[in-house]
Amino acid sequence: MLVSKHNEIVSIPEIYSLEDFMANPPDGMEWVDGQLIEKTGMTLKHSEIEANLSFYWRSYINSNQLDGKVYTEVPCRTYKQGRRPDVAYLTPRAAASCQQAKSILNRTKINVINSCLLRKF
Repeated sequence: MLVSKHNEIVSIPEIYSLEDFMANPPDGMEWVDGQLIEKTGMTLKHSEIEANLSFYWRSYINSNQLDGKVYTEVPCRTYKQGRRPDVAYLTPRAAASCQQAKSILNRTKINVINSCLLRKF
C-alpha cells in the first residue's frame, strides 16, 4: 500500500527492483533511482500537448508509410530507470520485444507458482 501525493491510498504490488517494475508496472508510477515514484503534474495544457504530439507523430508515420506505432504513457526501461514517457514511438521490433518479454515473464511466473504448488503437495 502507498499513500499518494494526493493523500489517496493506492494498493500496488510488491516492487523491489527495476525488473519487478517492468514485469508489472503500476498505473501512474515510475521506477526512479531505486524507488517507486508517483507520476503527477498532468494539467489540461499538458494533456493537450501530449494529444497533439501523438496525433502529429502518428500522422507523420502514416503519411510516410513508416512502420511502428505511437504510444502514450507506455512503460519503458532505460539503463537504470522504469519510466512512462508522455509520448513514445516504438518500432515493430521494439513493440514485439516488449510483448515477447511480457509473455516470457508471465510464463515464468506461472511456472514458478506451479513449482511452488507442486512442492507443497
